[in-house]
Amino acid sequence: APRVSPYPPCDSVCFYADADPLWVLGRGSILVFENVSPDAAGWRARIGGMDRPLLPLSNQRVYFQVPSSLAANTSTQALEIYHPSHPLRIVMTVRIMDNVTVCFGTWNQDFRQMIGYGNLARTGETVHVFLTGLRGVEAIPDGVPNPVDHLVPVSSPPDFIDPGAAQPLFFGLAPGLIGIQQLDLQIQRSFSRAAYTSIF
Repeated sequence: APRVSPYPPCDSVCFYADADPLWVLGRGSILVFENVSPDAAGWRARIGGMDRPLLPLSNQRVYFQVPSSLAANTSTQALEIYHPSHPLRIVMTVRIMDNVTVCFGTWNQDFRQMIGYGNLARTGETVHVFLTGLRGVEAIPDGVPNPVDHLVPVSSPPDFIDPGAAQPLFFGLAPGLIGIQQLDLQIQRSFSRAAYTSIF
């Protein structure tokens, strides 16, 4: 059975109330499941009366795009991951919102290494942050790659915790990717300690 794996959050994606996990998901955002065997076809996701297949991302990962047509509200609902011929079902309690920023990772200037505690960004370096959960000023249908012939800025970008630490060069839909946004930052100085886990 697939195992859900939230990527390191730029803003919290998982809250806990009464010991029950509550997942807050943005409309049109991407949820990745890892440790899926290559022959595990047929797994599906069901939410809000919609039923969609989990799509391959690699030979060990599949993904689900939260339908953009779902209403954003404060009530919770069930997201069910299931296989028609498998007895195991994963049910997640979720809340759908318009803007929930989740970070997939940050790459260094030449895309050769990911930025992390063992590989910090240098002052003056440009880094590339890949996120999901934001929407562009131009609507892109679910399942359709972002445009590659022109850049689409995100609408209502979140504020930085430490705005003087980096200069945004581009904040928009990641060209050619589905449901992913890209933030290119030129590092001006070290981020404050609060930004080690969140830049927004």
